[in-house]
Amino acid sequence: MVLPLSYAKPGQHLRVIWIASEPQMRQRLALEGFLPNQSLVCIIKPVSRSMGAYRIRDSLIALRWENICEIFVEEIFP
Repeated sequence: MVLPLSYAKPGQHLRVIWIASEPQMRQRLALEGFLPNQSLVCIIKPVSRSMGAYRIRDSLIALRWENICEIFVEEIFP
């Protein structure tokens, strides 16, 4: 099932399906590794529209709530 990244739980392994951001933000996210079929792990779930943290390509990336809601993912099982 494809859901916004905002639904991810800490420790959950995910795969990026699609990014619904504006082109400039989509490009910035791509530079950080947020590309279709890229796997990631939720480290910190955002609370009350705060920032969340995700491990992607051996890096820890923090994202704002607005961007988290524009990234659509599906759960994968390692």
